[in-house]
Amino acid sequence: MTFFITGGTGLVGVHVMIRLLAAGHRVVALVRAADRPAAERRMRSILAAYPGFKQEIGDAMGLYVLPGDVTSTNCGLAEQE
Repeated sequence: MTFFITGGTGLVGVHVMIRLLAAGHRVVALVRAADRPAAERRMRSILAAYPGFKQEIGDAMGLYVLPGDVTSTNCGLAEQE
C-alpha cells in the first residue's frame, strides 16, 4: 500500500513513516524544501538521527520524497508529480 505523509520530518510524522516503511509499505513524503535533492537530504538527515533506523528499515527503499509545502496551492506540486 502507498501512503502520502505530510509532516514526515516532525516528531510524530517520522515515527509514523518509519513504522509504515518497516511494515513494507511505500511512503511518499512531502518535505518543505526548494527542490528534490534538498528535500531528500533533509529527510535522510532526519532519518539518520532516528535510533535504530538502519536496523529497522535499512536504506528506506520504499521512501519517495517530494519537495513541497502544505500552505501552497496543490502543496506546491506540479501536476505530473
